[in-house]
Amino acid sequence: MSLNPFLQSQFFENAFNVLPLPALLLRHEAAEFRVVACNAAMCALGAIPPENSPTALWPEILNRLPFSASPTDSVSTFLSEIVEGAEGVAGKFLSVQEGTWSCRMLAEEDGQRHYLLTFQQETPVQKSIQALEEELLSLRSSNANLEQFAYVASHDMQEPLRKLKAFGDMLQSRYAENIGENGSDLIRRMQSAAGRMSVLINDLLQYSRVSLRPAELNVIDANQVLDGVLLDLEGAIQRSQAIVFHERLMPVAANPTQLGQVFLNLIGNAIKFHRKDVPPEINIRSERMRGHEAGILIRQEDTEAEFQVIQISDNGIGFENEQAELIFGEFQRLNNRSDFPGSGLGLSIVKKIVEHHRGYVVAQARPGEGATFTLLLPLASV
Repeated sequence: MSLNPFLQSQFFENAFNVLPLPALLLRHEAAEFRVVACNAAMCALGAIPPENSPTALWPEILNRLPFSASPTDSVSTFLSEIVEGAEGVAGKFLSVQEGTWSCRMLAEEDGQRHYLLTFQQETPVQKSIQALEEELLSLRSSNANLEQFAYVASHDMQEPLRKLKAFGDMLQSRYAENIGENGSDLIRRMQSAAGRMSVLINDLLQYSRVSLRPAELNVIDANQVLDGVLLDLEGAIQRSQAIVFHERLMPVAANPTQLGQVFLNLIGNAIKFHRKDVPPEINIRSERMRGHEAGILIRQEDTEAEFQVIQISDNGIGFENEQAELIFGEFQRLNNRSDFPGSGLGLSIVKKIVEHHRGYVVAQARPGEGATFTLLLPLASV
């Protein structure tokens, strides 16, 4: 039987032969598939029709292909299902170990249908990418489960801890004379440990809330948020005799509560990690800058975006600059807990909040000279 005029045209022949995917032109007749043409890419795989026959039955061609996971019955069944349920030129796909078969009807004439069958091989690189994507999905799911567990566990631990502290207070106030100095000392240690646990639980809850419940972002006045934080820190500022200088901030698209957490952690750390007998001096500066001008590694789509760059600098104990990435990790501590109490989650919360705001945070420092934390927050127009 002759081919459809279009399929016989020079245009189709040229396009078919330069097709980068291995391809076959099939004709369905008498309940069988016959291979009418085989393009160069398919021939390179070994699917060359017998020299003494202008057409070959489909199984003869498939058996020549080096696909261990593409048995004749499987692909033939796939083609038969296409014939039985074909509607117009709808395409169908069959995934096998080595790649994907794709079939599309090209023409129908006098009850005869012609199909284009192609094969997309899966290269080692593609397999590696697919494996990485699957691993990434698994890690995301695992992280989500861990964050959910941390939230529930932290929330449920608060009530028993409150009771523990309350009973300790009762023992100390009512039975101090009976338990003696040694007993009172044990109670004080218990209360101190309960206090540290309370801080840790609250920080875990904050960390989990940021992960599990991304906040809605609105255009806000960052100055109001900063003023509120400085008011909350008034006691610590007075006790440490800290001096805080700050420039006027620009509006940002942010959640005020979460932005307040960022300021509270960074300014609170600047007060806490001060040098002995040296009052903390904290400078908060702000400027407008495009992403590519910030001098840090940013996403490609942010190179021309405008950011408000907020730098919070102090004259405290500082740290080795090589630890600038480490300090944003969960439960990372650079100093002794007895000297500088805390959970080790504060900067992790800062980083997670800033990332949820599609911003960036980096740190620079020198031991004994202080530290500078730089925030890049997307600018918002008002």
